[in-house]
Amino acid sequence: MKILIVKLSAIGDVLQATACAYYLKQHYPKAEIHWAVQAPVIELLSILEPIKKTIPCHVKQWIKKPFGKMIRNELSRLRQENYDIVFDLQGNSKSALVTLLARGKKKVGFSWSQCPEKLNVFATNERYSVDLSKNMRQQYLELVARACHKEIKLPTIQQKSIQHVNARKKFLVAPFSKWKSKQLSQALLVELLNRLIQKIDCKLYFVYGTDQEKQEALQLVQHFDDRAVLLPSMSLNQLHGELKQMDGLIAMDSSLLHLADLANIRTFSFFGPSSAQKFRPLGDKHGHFQGSCPFKVLFNKRCPYLRTCKSAPCLHKPDETHLQETFLNWLSKEFLHESI
Repeated sequence: MKILIVKLSAIGDVLQATACAYYLKQHYPKAEIHWAVQAPVIELLSILEPIKKTIPCHVKQWIKKPFGKMIRNELSRLRQENYDIVFDLQGNSKSALVTLLARGKKKVGFSWSQCPEKLNVFATNERYSVDLSKNMRQQYLELVARACHKEIKLPTIQQKSIQHVNARKKFLVAPFSKWKSKQLSQALLVELLNRLIQKIDCKLYFVYGTDQEKQEALQLVQHFDDRAVLLPSMSLNQLHGELKQMDGLIAMDSSLLHLADLANIRTFSFFGPSSAQKFRPLGDKHGHFQGSCPFKVLFNKRCPYLRTCKSAPCLHKPDETHLQETFLNWLSKEFLHESI
């Protein structure tokens, strides 16, 4: 049995959808699972145990250069296989093109009412509606499970080995996100991390993406003397490997949060103009804080002003008492008992 998953981008969305590959492998152990995806996630997906092959599909480049070498090479790889099932987890026009061109008997996607771009429904022959109130991981899984007539249940991923309880803990800190409105203020983050250091014998490892973030991260590191270091710039694969060596992650709503979930480590994350209910990792070991909007803006997945709200009070000026209580409760539940 050969199965193709079409989920091209973005990094965080692809990482959230990887649960489907584990789910399919558990239900169909002999199945060969392929994944159509764009860079830079290709390298990471290729090392995940359930995924046999990654197929690069840079659809934007196809459209720009329809007679170029890239489209010929990528279409050749895509069309050389005959799939029993193709799952389109993207639901837009770019993924529709990939799904349409893939050779497959059964092509599964979202219903007309739930496709982000309606053109997508013309590329599939089985369509399902899912519970949009659920976490995004559960929505992807529900689509796959309904098409396979299986129970909707999060797959089991091999657990990370437990470190010696008396060893100094290691926390990766990811203080940045693509949008400033999704970031906690530096002062609040420093305050929380100081509380962490006071409670637990640990070291902080800061990461960054851009040159500007690197400078800001250097300023953060200086607050903690020898208890913090700045890691060098790394690929997704390298970050995934680094996360496996950590005891926990402190992060904003970003792709690194979902990478940590894949690495099976404990996380605490901060949400403001995006919904923790939809995007947080699932499970008791994952804590989160959801900032509230003083302007009473309501949203389902993301705040409509996420890219334009300059003050971003949901995270820049949150209820500090509630923030600290939430963080310390997670810390106590997940780590402090190990010191007893």
